[in-house]
Amino acid sequence: MAKIQILELTYAHIPWLVEIDQQSHISPWTKKIFESSFNARSHNFYLQQDNEILGYYFASFIVGEMTLENICIAPQHQGKGLAKKLMAHFIEYSRLLNTEDIFLEVRESNTKAISLYESYKFEVTGKRKEYYSIPNSSDRESALLMKKSLLSD
Repeated sequence: MAKIQILELTYAHIPWLVEIDQQSHISPWTKKIFESSFNARSHNFYLQQDNEILGYYFASFIVGEMTLENICIAPQHQGKGLAKKLMAHFIEYSRLLNTEDIFLEVRESNTKAISLYESYKFEVTGKRKEYYSIPNSSDRESALLMKKSLLSD
């Protein structure tokens, strides 16, 4: 089995990303959202093993602040510690850019993700009520806003 690598994403990866996101998220990103997430502020990486994309993250950097916009592990590879590898890379990469604070938002019901973020010392700083849509429902779900300061690390 080949070593797991973390590499920079390109437009060419979008078809695979769309497929993985649709299998993994309640409200997956569209192809158009993925396409718009490649710009001067973007820092997007993926986990690869044996030429297979196992997971990825999308982040943006603006004036000392990094925002984690999407992180995902393909369903067949979940539960193997790969999200931790991506988070560790994301945080170390943020340090290389001299990031002061990292921000993210997460569905209130996504307890696995919240637990992962808390294990990296992210703290809940607020809530966006009824932020996320819920498929096949008129209900909406709140988002928790989380932050990690790299200055105090």
